[in-house]
Amino acid sequence: TSTTTIPVDSDTDYSSAFAVRIGDEFLEVINVANNLAPSTTLTVATRGGNISAPVSGVLLTRTSADSHTAGDEVFICDLSDNETIDSLLTRILVDSDFDVTLIPAAEWAAEVAEWHANDKINTLHSESESVNKVLNRILTGFLMDLWFSTTENKAKLSAISAWKESSALLTEGKEINAYSIKKSANESIRATRALIVYDKNNLADSNDTANYKKASQFADSTLIGPELYTKHKDKIFDNNFLLGKDAADLLVQRYVSRFKFTPFTRSFTGDERFLNYKTGDVIDLMTTSSNIRGQILKIKPKYSKDGRTYDIKAMTYEAAFNTGSEIVLNSPLNVVNLYILAGAPSSTVELTFVLDGSYSSGAVSIRAGEFAAGSKIIIILANGFNGQAQGGNGGRGQGVEYDPETASYIFLNPTNGTSGGIVYDAQGINTDIYFSGATPSTTYPTADGYIRAPSGGAGGLDATGTAPNYTSGNGGNGGDGRAAGFGGSAGGASVGIATGVTGSNGEIDGTGSGWGVNGANNGAVGGAAGSGIIDSGATVILYGDTPTRYINGNGDH
Repeated sequence: TSTTTIPVDSDTDYSSAFAVRIGDEFLEVINVANNLAPSTTLTVATRGGNISAPVSGVLLTRTSADSHTAGDEVFICDLSDNETIDSLLTRILVDSDFDVTLIPAAEWAAEVAEWHANDKINTLHSESESVNKVLNRILTGFLMDLWFSTTENKAKLSAISAWKESSALLTEGKEINAYSIKKSANESIRATRALIVYDKNNLADSNDTANYKKASQFADSTLIGPELYTKHKDKIFDNNFLLGKDAADLLVQRYVSRFKFTPFTRSFTGDERFLNYKTGDVIDLMTTSSNIRGQILKIKPKYSKDGRTYDIKAMTYEAAFNTGSEIVLNSPLNVVNLYILAGAPSSTVELTFVLDGSYSSGAVSIRAGEFAAGSKIIIILANGFNGQAQGGNGGRGQGVEYDPETASYIFLNPTNGTSGGIVYDAQGINTDIYFSGATPSTTYPTADGYIRAPSGGAGGLDATGTAPNYTSGNGGNGGDGRAAGFGGSAGGASVGIATGVTGSNGEIDGTGSGWGVNGANNGAVGGAAGSGIIDSGATVILYGDTPTRYINGNGDH
């Protein structure tokens, strides 16, 4: 279990191995000696240590040292380190003998860059699995379609998003043959609430939920009621170790936004002269009864004595990219990205977010995200929403140690308190925030909420007393916020020297240090107050009639 020089077979090329798996243990490879020779050995890192990606620094897996014997199989793990979705899909297909000339690399890269700009894959691929299973995990986890177009003779990759805009208008009686439309409901796909479990501790463990650390859920409760649906319909995705937080949040949001209303498959016939669209395209259907949006699923030629026509299938859905859409968030918000929660629209939009009756927390509790330039956000604080961020931690007190050789005392410097967090970072996106009074929303016409900057943690205190009756310094108090800052620990002390006390933790109701104040300077410097709102280049306008609802701290207002 402690050996780090491992003899391996001479028939396998280990030269590019970053990590290997033997049994249920992962081993990071530091060096390969005498590759492809009878005396090939692997030098590996200290056994049982965590393995992180060399470029991204992301923790790939935890592992435990285990004993192995001669004859045990050594599996070379493939590494994804800040890898894009299109790159991984391409590698899998090419490894499976798919002709690389049939993969439009630039087209795939552009699609991924538009809809998954910040999603990167960081993992070790440590098991032999069927190609279909691996592709399904990737495509489902990132909500994308992959198919082969026989008309273009290339593989196509497309994101599934309610924000996709149409590229063609099909009118019944012209592009659609009159009276040819038939529709059927796809109720099994509909969901108003979705859940994904992700972030696996040890990749060697089973795929059971207990072996994962995190989950993401999104629900649209505006549809639940006597008018539409009486209860939620859930989509529970298979546990997925490929996803990070943003990718998981985006998956559940996009699925619910795309399929919250029952999607219908519409079949119709069209003439070749009007076939100005392809499989995968998003189109608008203008029928005699309605104007709806859909995505083309299949185009199949049909031959008759009158010539060639096409049988076409499209899945329709409720478009979600109209400016003025209102997104209600009624559960606790912890380090959320509004851009992700909106489904990552690629074009300029104006959206309203209603923060209803809950609270926020975290280092940067709420951030606008990567909206297209020119977009605007309207935030309505409703039903007592309590916007907070984490308070700063108190510093450690001054330590006192006695050195018997010199018969003197050594004083270790106390540490500074840490700063409070940020409640809302506009990140350059113009934002209107309604605290009280009238709002532009018909469903939430009256605002009622708060944004309170957290406080910094106090610096650690100096030791007190005189020789030999010293007491080490007390820890500084934690700042108020959510989560409340921790009190600093007392300074260390040698035997025979009294130890100070740990600082008090902050409070989440402002009854400790108070809101939006710098941590106290003691023997060390206090942490800076947090910020209610920072603009980062945006124009942010606050609406309300009660100034005490907003506590700025070190923010921009």
